[in-house]
Amino acid sequence: METLNKFMEGIEQMDVEVGMSTHHHHKGNVFLCRVNVVVGGEVIRVEREEVDLYKAIDKVRDHLRETLAQAKKREADKRQNGS
Repeated sequence: METLNKFMEGIEQMDVEVGMSTHHHHKGNVFLCRVNVVVGGEVIRVEREEVDLYKAIDKVRDHLRETLAQAKKREADKRQNGS
């Protein structure tokens, strides 16, 4: 998750939670990865469930990368337009 710093400067806090989601599934395990990122007072939360823990982590990281890149672009557009 540290690699996300290059997509958005000013990440104030990042909470990562991983583990099994629940035990109500009939077959196999389902893993959960949940991340809360605080950037400029705004909280971005992403959560994914997968049958493989590492896939869940990768999907969360990829989604956060896109979300942070979009937020950075919006911030740059605001500065460029003088808003």
